[in-house]
Amino acid sequence: MKRTASTPEALEKDRKRKAIAVQKKREAILREHNTQIITKEHICVIYYLLENFLNQLKPHNRRIKVSGGKKIRSFTIGVVYAPVYGCSRISNLTGVYIEVTKLLVRFGKERLPPGTTFTSITINMNLQSRPHIDAYNVGLSYIIGFGTDVNGGGLWTLADGILEIYGENFVQFDGTMPHATMAFTGGTRITLIYYTARNLMQLHPDEVTRLRDDLGFPLPQTQDTQPPLLEISSTVRMDAAEVAFKEFINTKHDVSAAQAKAEGIFRVYRAKQPTAEMLTLVGKIFKNDDVLWRIVQVYYYAQFKNFVVDYYNYDIFGENTPPYDLDESGDVNIRYSSLSEVEEWLQDTVVVMNNFE
Repeated sequence: MKRTASTPEALEKDRKRKAIAVQKKREAILREHNTQIITKEHICVIYYLLENFLNQLKPHNRRIKVSGGKKIRSFTIGVVYAPVYGCSRISNLTGVYIEVTKLLVRFGKERLPPGTTFTSITINMNLQSRPHIDAYNVGLSYIIGFGTDVNGGGLWTLADGILEIYGENFVQFDGTMPHATMAFTGGTRITLIYYTARNLMQLHPDEVTRLRDDLGFPLPQTQDTQPPLLEISSTVRMDAAEVAFKEFINTKHDVSAAQAKAEGIFRVYRAKQPTAEMLTLVGKIFKNDDVLWRIVQVYYYAQFKNFVVDYYNYDIFGENTPPYDLDESGDVNIRYSSLSEVEEWLQDTVVVMNNFE
C-alpha cells in the first residue's frame, strides 16, 4: 500500500505528542528521585537531567551585560525580577517544571550549610559570563559546577581569584561584588547558583506560601531581603568589575593587583560621598522628553570626575526600582546623567507643575 506524505500539521502534532511523552517519563524519574536522599551517584543523574532540561529551552539574550550580547541558556526558577511587570515574581518556568524545581530545591537544602536560605536558583549551560555584579541579589550566593571533559571554567571573584566549582560541594561567593567565568573548552558546562533575590516583600502572600510550602524553598525573613542602606553604587561596582578582571588576566592571575585596581575606583567613590543636600534628591521625580523619571541614587563617578544621578522610567516601573541591566530591546533599565543636568530637569519639572496649579 502506498504511503501518503505527512502534512506539516501532522508532523508538528506528532512531534508534540512525542515531546509530551518524553516529558512525562522525565517527570516520573524526577518524582522517584524526589523521594530519595541525594547521594554522590545522584549528582550524575541530576547533571544529565539538567542537560536534557536546558536543551528543551530556547536560547535568549535577556542578560546582555553578562553574556556580551550572545544568546545563552540561562534560566531561573523561584523568584525573579520581571521588568515587564516592574516587580519581583515567581518565574514562569517554576510552574512549568515543578518536579525539576522541587528536586533542585531539595538538592540545595541537603548540600548547603545548615540554615542557608534562598529564593532563587539559576541554571546556566555553557555560559561564559563577562565581569559583572548581581545587583538584584542580597547576601551570599552558592555555586556548584557539572561538566564532562570541560577544561577551565572556574569562577573568578574579586575577593579570592579563581574558585574551583566542580565537585560534590557548593562554593560560596558574594554575587553583589565583581565576578566572572574563566575561559573554558571541552564538553558541556552546567552551573547551579543558589541565592536570595531582593525585596521578597514585593511578592503576593500567596506566592510566598507557594514557594515555601508547595515547592520547599527555605525562604529568609522578608526584612532580610531589603538592600543595604549604604552600599557602593552598582554602576561603580560594574566599572570596577571590568577594570579588575582585565588586570587579573593581564597580570597572569595576580589577585592582589586586581584588588588594587578595584580599590582605586572604590577609594575615589568613598572620598567623594554626596552631601546631605544631594541625597535629598533620591526618590524625587522629574520630567524629561515627556517621560517621568525617578531618581535612584547620587554618587561620584571617577570616569567623569563628577557627580552623577541614576534614574529610571517612572511611567513603566512606578515605585519598583528595576535592576541594573538591559531590557529585551537592548535599552538600559537605569540611566545616568550629570547631577547638574538632572537638577535643571528637576527645576523645569517644578515650573511645569506650578503652571498647572
